[in-house]
Amino acid sequence: MVDLDGFKNINDTCGHEEANKIIKQLANLFQIIFRPLDIIARFGGDEFSFVYSSAATNEKGLALSSEKRQKMPFLRLKNTLNTIKENSLDVLNKMPTFRDKNIDLEFFKEVFEKKDVSGKNILITFSVGIFQISEEEIEKIIKENGGLSEENITEWLIKADKALREAKKNGKNQTILYSEI
Repeated sequence: MVDLDGFKNINDTCGHEEANKIIKQLANLFQIIFRPLDIIARFGGDEFSFVYSSAATNEKGLALSSEKRQKMPFLRLKNTLNTIKENSLDVLNKMPTFRDKNIDLEFFKEVFEKKDVSGKNILITFSVGIFQISEEEIEKIIKENGGLSEENITEWLIKADKALREAKKNGKNQTILYSEI
């Protein structure tokens, strides 16, 4: 689960229409960061849920730990937002994944240049809570119960949400695995 940090401040500073555009543009970024087979859902106002399988290797084919595999998409998202904030739009605009998608990089740049009511630049940061379950565990549940139930999904969402709340409690702008708490 992902929750945008301090989104009320963004909403108050930018207004509801622009804040809604931020949500939509972030959803477009999620579609670039994650694969087509991954599930992305807006769970609430500024909260998203993801169901994805992590690859066993990174882009260079190097084996990654389970923790790094789970956190990788969110690290890519943070790096992308930092690149925009640092005015490196030309770098992103040259990349086919950004050039060919419906991402308004200039819009993000303009948002980062705005000041909130305290005079600080607006930041788009997020906290992430991850509950990880292996394919073997899922297959076992399916075999034992004849499929996945609403209770299974609810339990996993509760665990991801617990990890998310821990990330918020620990200072926000971080990713916590349920197994770490």
